[in-house]
Amino acid sequence: MGRDLIPFYIRDHNVVRRIYQLSEDVSTLFDKYFPIPPASIFDQEKHLPKSVRKKEKSQRLPISERMNDNLGSVIMLQRRYRRKLRQKKKEKT
Repeated sequence: MGRDLIPFYIRDHNVVRRIYQLSEDVSTLFDKYFPIPPASIFDQEKHLPKSVRKKEKSQRLPISERMNDNLGSVIMLQRRYRRKLRQKKKEKT
């Protein structure tokens, strides 16, 4: 369903490849408004744009590693929330 919303010329792999070969500024602008394409449409891995390489790398990471990156901020938010709950209970009593 979502692919139907993307203009037909953007779905063409040759057009996407050319856009990413133009310059990094153009590819950044393209990434801002359209989904990042899969690495499979590019010829060689060494010619992958940075955004595509970053997307592929993040998809390879296991979920546990992604969770470890955010664990500190999650714990901090939990502590803050519980502290507010304790303060509300104190105010009621």
